[in-house]
Formats: sequence, structure tokens, C-alpha cells
Amino acid sequence: MRIRLCAMVLLASVISATSGADRPSFLLFVLDTVRADAVSAWGEVEGTTPTLDRLAAEGLRYQHAYASAPWTLPSHASLFTGLPVRRHGVNWNATRARDELVTVAERFRAAGWETVGFSENSWLSNVFNVNQGFEHFELTTPQQARLPGALARWLRGRDASRPFFLFINVVDAHVPYQVRDQNPFLPKGVSAAEARAVSQAKEEYMCVSGKARELAILRGLYHGGVAAADAKLGYTLTVLGGLGLTRDLVTVVASDHGEHFGERRRFEHVAGLEQALLRVPLIVHGLPGVAPAVLPAPVSLASVAPSLVAWAGLEPLPGVDRAPLPTLPARAPETAPRAVLAEWTDPVGGDHGLDPHDFVKVHRMMSGRFRAGCTPADRVFGDQRVLVRYPWKLTWYDRYPPELQDLREGAADVSKQHPELTAELLAELEHSLGPPAAFSRQVSSPDPAEPLPQDVKEGLRALGYGQ
Repeated sequence: MRIRLCAMVLLASVISATSGADRPSFLLFVLDTVRADAVSAWGEVEGTTPTLDRLAAEGLRYQHAYASAPWTLPSHASLFTGLPVRRHGVNWNATRARDELVTVAERFRAAGWETVGFSENSWLSNVFNVNQGFEHFELTTPQQARLPGALARWLRGRDASRPFFLFINVVDAHVPYQVRDQNPFLPKGVSAAEARAVSQAKEEYMCVSGKARELAILRGLYHGGVAAADAKLGYTLTVLGGLGLTRDLVTVVASDHGEHFGERRRFEHVAGLEQALLRVPLIVHGLPGVAPAVLPAPVSLASVAPSLVAWAGLEPLPGVDRAPLPTLPARAPETAPRAVLAEWTDPVGGDHGLDPHDFVKVHRMMSGRFRAGCTPADRVFGDQRVLVRYPWKLTWYDRYPPELQDLREGAADVSKQHPELTAELLAELEHSLGPPAAFSRQVSSPDPAEPLPQDVKEGLRALGYGQ
């Protein structure tokens, strides 16, 4: 009710506008930290995402979409450039994107689209340079409900003769999980007071067993955050629709990564490339002439950028050899056009050849503390790379033997049962990303110089980074 009321107030305060002449506008909306099975359209939980469910029913739902990395900064760099982590170079060993990277926003801006971004996640601030190409990019603080005001200011002043490319990131599902007085997703009988008393400290759950009740409560809080993120998506579309700006709008909704809740004794998105972190929602709505469909073939979020420029009729992004997202369902997931890739650089240990600024040093120290209770058997130390060629998922570790999973069967390692297939996929992974020995020496840029802007530092601390 509050969201609807705010939308009506905003509609009354904004000058009416229409979209640019014959060209569609685009909305790229990221529900930060939302795993695919937290979206009710995926059928494993009820009622979390009514807005996204409607878009899925009317558009394209990619059943098996994968993030390129398990945390915000490198995942968005792939989302914006179409490049795998190895090639754009943004990760824990270099948190500032190189100026020479070309983003989808730069393509839209050069072709006359108005490019605007609003992010509740401070990793996407100007200081880290992944948001190249936006004419206006603004950090919005979720605790102060700044997104409605920022959206209103932009809409008041926008040039109605131009189409727009609008990017929005919301962090309601990110830690710390908010305790709401009313949350239908908590386990039956759990009150807000009881939920508030449950610790959210990462180190109390990472590589720890016997915390099923606490994890169930935290997952309920998380689902409440997913619902809040979906409400912001609904609010945005209501505002745009009230101004007539959804008539020619192509909407892409995704997440940048997921979250662990005890799977393989892991918690949050501290480490690794598990399904809980990589498999994310991806919905495309509003493509002209495209019938609604559920597409089962695995796809990468790195395909979003080449898709956007192709759908807009723009010049392709440089160095991107990934085809646009399919818009017709294949007969089976096995017909995926190419393998899906993902990478993770461990912020603790290893010499990446850089002297990172103090903030990253602090987080590296904390990342080690979060895994203090882990052993080598947990496989959460060191760099990792993943290749998915359905139904197989290969995980390469720099400190452990490779792992092969049959995604139809679960998380069991079947590499010993399929040694030839394991070797074949390892060779394909090396061909795609280069030899493992070079993993931590990817082309990169230095980290931003200290001190970070205070608002960025505070925003990152609010999300659990630094101290």
C-alpha cells in the first residue's frame, strides 16, 4: 500500500513525458543477491516476487541463467561489457575497471540514448569505474528510501525526445537481512523478536553444522528482502507506466549472484562457485514480436550486454564473441550454443602482484576470519573457475582436484566415474580462459587510491564489507 501511494504522489509531481521517437527504451533492473530459487516464478517458494512473476509470464524466462562471478563488482562488469572475468580484469585483485573497457551504457550513449543509473550497492559507484558510459549515475541509500526521489528528479528533467537506457540495482536481499514486523516467509511460529535475536555473523555459519533452525530463520528474512526488492521493481514500472514510458520498453531483470544458506556448510556469498551463488533469475519482457516462453538452455549473464546492443540495433561490443540470448526455446538444454563460464579470485592468500588500498586489505583480512572454521575438505580456499555444459558442471580449484557434477543429480562429485569427460572439460576451460597458472595474473587496473569517498565506504560497510 505504501509503495502504491508513493507511486501516485510521484506521478502527480512529474511532468508527463513520452519515449523517444521510433527507438525502444531499455530498463535493466538488478535484484542484488537473489538466487533463482528465491523467485516464485521458479516454483520453489511462493509469493516472493509477484511483479517478476508477471513479467516472466508475459516474456522470456531463462530457466538456467548463470552469473559470471559470485559477488557484485566482477559480476556487473561482465553484465555491462559482455566479457568474462578473465578478460575485463575486475576482481579482488583489482577493484577498479580499466578505462579502455567498453560498456553497454557507452554504446547506448553514443547512439543518442539517455543513460541513467541508480544503485543501492556502493560497489557500483564511480570510484570503481564499472559504470562507464552513464550520463548520470547516483548512489541511493535504501535506509533513506532515496530511489523514489532519485527517479522523480530524473523524470522531471529528462529529454522526452530521447529514448533511455535505465539501470537500477536494489539490495534488499543483501545482508544484513532486515527483520520486518510482518514477514510471511519466516518459519511457522517464529516471531520478529525471535528472528531479531538470531546472529547474522558469517563466521558462525561458514563451515559449521547443526544450525538448521537459525539458517531457516535467516532464509525467511532473506525471502522477505527478495519480496521488498520485487516491490521496488513494481514501483518503478508503475511510475514509468503512468507516464506512458512502458509502451515501447524492453525490460531485463536479473540478479548479480545468489546466496548460501547451509548448502555444503556454506553461508552468504563468502566463497566459491556453487549453484546457490551462480544460478540467478533472468527475465526479458517487451521484445517486439517475441512470444512468451521458458527457455531451458543454460545462458550467461555476460550475454545480456551483446543482447541489449543487438536488440537496439547498435554496434557490437568490442571483443565479445558471445551470441545474444536466445528468444526461442530449444528442444533441450543440451542444445545450448556454448559453455557458461564463471570465476572467483580468493581475496585471501596468493600474490596478485598489486598493492591494494587499505579497504581491500581490511576485507581480505575479514574474509579469512569468516572461513576460520573451514578445513581443506570444505574446498573454500583459493581461486576457482567453472564451466557449465549442461548437464555437466566442472569446477577447477587451484588447491584441490577438479570436481565434476551432474546437475540433474545434485552436488555429488562424479569426476572419478567420468575421468575422460573431466579431462575434456578441463581442456575446454583452459582453452576458454587460458591456463590456470595465469589465473591470478589477468590484465587489470590498480585499485582506487585511498581514501575512498566517505559515502562509498559507509555504503560498503552497511553491506558487511570492511569494518
